Amino acid sequence: MVLAGLAAAQAPVRPAPAPPAREQGDPAEPARRFAAGRTLREQGRHAEALAELLWCFDHGHRRDRTFVPTRLGAVLDELGALAQVHPPARAELERRRDGKERAVRAGALVNADVAELLALNEVLGEGQRSVRTYDELTGRRPRDELTFFYEGVRQELWRSKRYRTLVQGRPDAAAHLQTASTALREATRRLAGHDLQPDPRFVARVVTDVCLDVEARYGLGDVEAGHALARSLLAFAPGQATLARLIAHLERAGAEEAAVALRDSVLADDAEPAREELAQRIADARAELQAHAAAAAR
Repeated sequence: MVLAGLAAAQAPVRPAPAPPAREQGDPAEPARRFAAGRTLREQGRHAEALAELLWCFDHGHRRDRTFVPTRLGAVLDELGALAQVHPPARAELERRRDGKERAVRAGALVNADVAELLALNEVLGEGQRSVRTYDELTGRRPRDELTFFYEGVRQELWRSKRYRTLVQGRPDAAAHLQTASTALREATRRLAGHDLQPDPRFVARVVTDVCLDVEARYGLGDVEAGHALARSLLAFAPGQATLARLIAHLERAGAEEAAVALRDSVLADDAEPAREELAQRIADARAELQAHAAAAAR
């Protein structure tokens, strides 16, 4: 189990989005119409499914504010699946994306609008379009106003090896990791008396996230900063899983010699079984990174 609020310590500080304006009507309607839309899509009744699902996207969160996560999650997934076989669905998604993009470029950076834009581009398979909007905004807005946007495009920046932009968006990755370390220590202390442990998924998310920062620094030739951050990450999450992921990221950055040195500095020369286990973990980590990197091309 995880201490309440632990994951939030890893999130950027940002204002809470304003709740959507409440529409009159039955708050149970969004769930009913979403279920109907999904059934219609599965039955091949595409036009009818589109009407139901678009209503859910446009109005569901205004009838029932708890529907917000479903709107940007399962509803968009259904619309994306429909768009694969029904071109009008893609056209409707693009129209809504274009309008949200104009709003983000022209108005105040409301996190709810940014989240919607990111989600729409993701379901349309156009993550690089989000990056282009981010690039445009960095030219005329302070970076601290773009933290939420940056966190949303980090994976796309990594896929295209935009290492300098990755570092500029989070220049003090060590402080970011320290925040997570402090939260983990506090969670461990509070849960110890209850025979519970912090959620290991939190640790895995931090490792996955900070490995991008390590790779970016090695990719830019800043070996000293990359090595220091890698060491800090291993202190946060010791073990072969972290080491293997770090090595795979160093290799992706073209720092093969540094990857070998990191491995040898952690494993003793006589630890042959450990080296064999690590070799398999590294192979798995390489395959996982390749799959993530290729995801943008699909």
